[in-house]
Amino acid sequence: MNSKENLLKRVSDLIDFASATMQAVDTNFFDPNRMRLRIQSLQFIKYLNGTSDPNYSEFEMASRGPYWQDVDACRSILQGIKHDIENDYYISSIRGLVSAEIFSDYLQMAEYLLNEGYAAPAAVIMGSTLEEHLRKLSQKHGVVIERTDSKNKIQQKAAFELNVDLNKGSIYNNIEKGLVEGWIRIRNAAAHGNYTEYTKDQITLMLQGVKEFIARNPL
Repeated sequence: MNSKENLLKRVSDLIDFASATMQAVDTNFFDPNRMRLRIQSLQFIKYLNGTSDPNYSEFEMASRGPYWQDVDACRSILQGIKHDIENDYYISSIRGLVSAEIFSDYLQMAEYLLNEGYAAPAAVIMGSTLEEHLRKLSQKHGVVIERTDSKNKIQQKAAFELNVDLNKGSIYNNIEKGLVEGWIRIRNAAAHGNYTEYTKDQITLMLQGVKEFIARNPL
C-alpha cells in the first residue's frame, strides 16, 4: 500500500467513525466517541499539513460542539480532506506522508500523547483501541457484537458487554476480564472529565497492560 492509499484509508476510517458516532447520539458512548474523533482527526490534519492548514482550525472549532450536528460538520471537513487527497493536493507534503505512517498505530499515538503530558486524551485513545480489539476478537470467535434495544433498534454492544461475553465464552479468564473492565472505566472517566477517578501512573500502567492484552489475544 503506498502513502496516498494509507492517507485515504486513514481519512476514510475517520469519516466512518464520525458516521458511527452520530448514530450513537442517544447512548452513553456519544461523548467518548466524539472526543476520540476530535483527538484523532486533529492529529491527522496536523501531521498531514500542519496547524496552519485551514482545515485544522475549522475542525478544531467544529469539534468543540457537543451535538450530533457538530459531528456532522466534522465529517464534512474530513470528506473535503479526502477529496483533496484523492486529487493529490496533499501529496506534496512529505511531512504528512511520513507522519501518517508514524501515527497509524493508535497505541503509539496514545504513548506519544502520554509522554507529552496529555494523560486524558491518551486514555481515551487507548480505551477506544481496546474496544475495537474486543469487537474484532468477538467476531473472530463468533461472539455476537450487536443487540436489540428497548426501541427494537439494533445497537453495537458496548465494551463492557463485549468483555463479559468474551469471558463467558472462555476466550480469556476472569483476571483478564477484571483488567479490561478497569481500563474501560479509566477510559470513560477520562472522556467525561472525571480526572479525580484515576492517576497518570494508572494510565501509564494501562498503556502497557493494553499492549500485553492485545498481544496475548491476537486477531
